[in-house]
Amino acid sequence: MDPVTLRIMKPVANPLFPDFERIYQIEFPLYIESMDFDDALGSVDIRISYHRKALFQCSCGIEGLKVHSRLDRIWRALDIARYHCHLHLAVPRLKCPDCGVKTFHVPWARDHSHLTALLEDKILALADYMPHSAVASFLGESDRRILHVLEAYEHPAGAKHPGRGRPRSPAYHLLAKPSKEQGESLSSAFPETAPEAQPDAPAGFPPELPPEFPRDFQPDFQDAVCPENGISAPGADELTPTDG
Repeated sequence: MDPVTLRIMKPVANPLFPDFERIYQIEFPLYIESMDFDDALGSVDIRISYHRKALFQCSCGIEGLKVHSRLDRIWRALDIARYHCHLHLAVPRLKCPDCGVKTFHVPWARDHSHLTALLEDKILALADYMPHSAVASFLGESDRRILHVLEAYEHPAGAKHPGRGRPRSPAYHLLAKPSKEQGESLSSAFPETAPEAQPDAPAGFPPELPPEFPRDFQPDFQDAVCPENGISAPGADELTPTDG
């Protein structure tokens, strides 16, 4: 059965699916399975799937490869009105006789990118007129992800911050020193205060003893009483308990 026949047999659950498939170049054996709108989060999730018995082509040109495994991926796409749009796909991993196990290249995004090619084009256009931090704030993305796109396309704005677009390990944020601005904000939030002055102890007394303690009492810790070892203080047998 040819792919065109399979395409006609696939039921169309929403009349918008063919239009979005054309926008993101989704072709057989891929197809849009569902679109979920979430008003509370203000997002729309486009879930893409593929025919389970379909064969794929490796990037090296070898065709007729079966799916070896799958890898769940999510891409940020252009917004739809006021909704943030995301594409979801369990990307097939192909076992190529020449290349080994490789991930299928999707037509709507670069390899190892979390953004679609259309959104990256918008980022490059905005970076011509505003700094990368303003682009990140406008799109609701992190500065590092925006710089990663600028560096990938060798945009002049990305050259001002070399290496900052590369992902860093979580340990970096624990070991990194705070910047000067962060240090000033912390100093203003937690100002240093002088320690409170302690009252002076009475003359001739150690600080830990209260003033009403007898002056003629001199504790001697050399002759300690230790019944377990058979050691007792001199004259301890002559002591008798007294009432109150």
